[in-house]
Amino acid sequence: MELRKIQKTGGGTYLVFLPKDWAEKKGLDKGSLVEISERVNGRLTIDPQYNLEKVPQVATIKPTSYLNREIIGMYLLGNDIIRVEAKERISLNEFMITVLTSLTLACQGLLKSRLSHFQL
Repeated sequence: MELRKIQKTGGGTYLVFLPKDWAEKKGLDKGSLVEISERVNGRLTIDPQYNLEKVPQVATIKPTSYLNREIIGMYLLGNDIIRVEAKERISLNEFMITVLTSLTLACQGLLKSRLSHFQL
């Protein structure tokens, strides 16, 4: 048996990290789907054999003074695509915050860019 601490994001979502060895044995990777179900006694079970084709989760956020925190939060929530969109043009500062945050998260970086929005 292994004990894990529960963590909480700024948005109020609770996180528990799975043991790396177990996840690798089950063939799980970032973006893999697992089934979580609650039993009658209140226990949760995680089924790694959940084989539905994954539909990418997309989050769209507007640039604010908390842009880096919002990107990290959306990443931790498991979003595959995080879009940053502005009404007009995205400022150089917002662009740099997004690029540096994505590098910090070890993302693949900037995949698409346009003048009015860009996508991680």
